[in-house]
Parts: sequence; C-alpha cells; structure tokens
Amino acid sequence: MKAEQPILGRWMGAAVSTVGRGHIEKGKPCQDAASVSLEGDIAAIVISDGAGSAQHSEHGAAIAVKTATQILRETVPWTRTEALKEQVLAACRAEMTKRAQELGCPLGELAATLAFVAATRDVCIAGNLGDGIVAALRNDTSEVLIGQERGEFANETVFLTSSRANAHLRVIKKPADAYDGFAVMSDGAAESLYQRHKDILAPALIRLFSWFEENTSTAIRDALQKSVMPLLTERTPDDCSLAVLRRVRVTVSALSEKTAPFQMEITGSKNTRGLRNRLKVLECYQKGMQTPHAISEATDLAEGTVRGHRRALESILDQS
Repeated sequence: MKAEQPILGRWMGAAVSTVGRGHIEKGKPCQDAASVSLEGDIAAIVISDGAGSAQHSEHGAAIAVKTATQILRETVPWTRTEALKEQVLAACRAEMTKRAQELGCPLGELAATLAFVAATRDVCIAGNLGDGIVAALRNDTSEVLIGQERGEFANETVFLTSSRANAHLRVIKKPADAYDGFAVMSDGAAESLYQRHKDILAPALIRLFSWFEENTSTAIRDALQKSVMPLLTERTPDDCSLAVLRRVRVTVSALSEKTAPFQMEITGSKNTRGLRNRLKVLECYQKGMQTPHAISEATDLAEGTVRGHRRALESILDQS
C-alpha cells in the first residue's frame, strides 16, 4: 500500500421509479419498481417493469426487485452465470407464485421484466430480461451493455413469468475495473435516455454519472426524483424507472475539499466523530505511517480504534 497519495474507491448508487401520465389518467398505480443496495462490500441496482396488460404487475415488479437483490447478495462472487440465472428466475417465480395465490389470480397477472447490475471491488455482473436497457460507463463514454429485447410489436417482450425466461435472460460477468459505472432503465425511461435508431445512449446519462463526483447517493436519488423523472415522463405515457451505479475514486487530498456527508459515505463512517477519526488515520497513511502503534502515537487514538479504522479503510483503499 503506497503511502504518498492514498486513493479511496467506493460504489455509490441511486434508484427511482415514477408513475407515468398514462397510468395517472387511467387511475392505475406505478407498475415499475427500482432499488439500490449499498450494504457492505456489495453494490446492486435492480429495476423491474410490470406488464401494462397484467392486472397485478406492480406486485410482480416489486417482488422481482426485492428477490433479485437478495439472490445477488447471497451468491457473490457469482462464479457460474448459468447457475445464477436459474437461481434468480426460480426465486422470483416462486415468490410471484405465492403472491398470485394470495391474490387469487393466474401467475401471468404478475408479469414483469428484470434488469440488474451488481458489483464488488473485484467483479461485476449484469443481467437483462425484457425491454429494459443495461448501460455502462467506461472512460467517460457510455455504451449499451445489454440492449432491449422486443417482440414483433412494440409492447411485446419476455417476462419473468414466461416459460421462455431462462432462454432470454442475458447475463454478463466482467472484472469490476472494466467499467466505471452502470445504469439500468425501463423502456419508459429509455424513451429519453436511449436513441433507438442510432443504438446510442443520450449524453444526459454521462451528466448523471458525473453527479457522483460531488454528491451523496441520497442527494442524487432526490435529484433524480425531483428533477429528472418529470422530464422523462414528458416523453412517454409509460412508467419510468432508472437506477445508476458509479464507482467513485477520490484522493485523500481531494476528499478534504468535499462536504462532510460525501466524506462520510466514501469512508463508510457512521457519524461525524467516526469520520474525524477515520480521516486522522488516512492522514497518517499519507505521511507514511503504517503500524497501529505509530498512528496511535500520532493521533492519540487507542490502538484498537486505529485497527478498526484500518480494517474499514483497507476495503476501499484503491491504487488502480
């Protein structure tokens, strides 16, 4: 671990869904669902778009997001993609079946798509079933990682409830450093963020990724909900879902210029006191101090406290 200029790296993310004006006009609920999970060393974003023709698809979408997130967290490091596909589909269908029985309706009435990305420090995995889009950021350029799959008509696609789901769920696994960020979006959000005739993503997506350089995940979620989603729903009557994941890297010196909430998220500190102590330990790293004893002597922190901060920092110190 080089001491001159430590770099901290952490996955940050935000996810939002909003009801489309078409559903508002018809008195229907939002049939999309979106989620971000940033617990521990695993980050995941998941969205699901409930079929407009299915009576209870909002239940299916909510189940898909919750269940897929759980499976992704339980199966790290996603050694076999085929096994992961089977686990995700089986778990989602099982939970959907239970809910369909409770509602007294056929399973097909909970039809929903699924798109996800999950990442650790070392590896990332992405999957897409249906007409959503999985996008990736690399070297300040966005690209479609897994595109839409549509049927003969615009509103046709494959859902989790379909017997063909296993054959159509596409999964990609890559080293984590292959990309700098990801986004998953429903077809409603894609109306604004994806140029179908050119098969390219809108420049606005790059700007969304850049927000993470200065803002916390919570602040970005609020901005997406208040500022971005209203713009997306102007372009389509459909519900819209968008989730963004960004690996943020910042030097210790640059971190000192950020806001306290941003510093807390990057360092994983739970409160301002913990942040102060963690920054003290980081400052010692920068000065070349490595041992808990040396850091304790320089900061007046107990050696046990120093070791705790060292363990937390080792998971985010990034020299790549």
